[in-house]
Amino acid sequence: MSDLLQVRGLCKSFRSGEERLEVLVDLSLSLGEGEMMAITGVSGSGKSTLLHILGGMDRADLGSIVIQGTDEMA
Repeated sequence: MSDLLQVRGLCKSFRSGEERLEVLVDLSLSLGEGEMMAITGVSGSGKSTLLHILGGMDRADLGSIVIQGTDEMA
């Protein structure tokens, strides 16, 4: 079974005034053919940020996203 999605070392932060808010820190996951995944967590934990990055609506600060063998961060 091959991985359809591979996320490695994803990091994303935002500025909040003088402070930097770390939303995603070294997030890694993989999703294989035929697998399903649920993304859960409390409000403000980074779920929407992750989905925006995976959907191409936002960019990560660091890390790699490979979808069906194509590096989407390049």
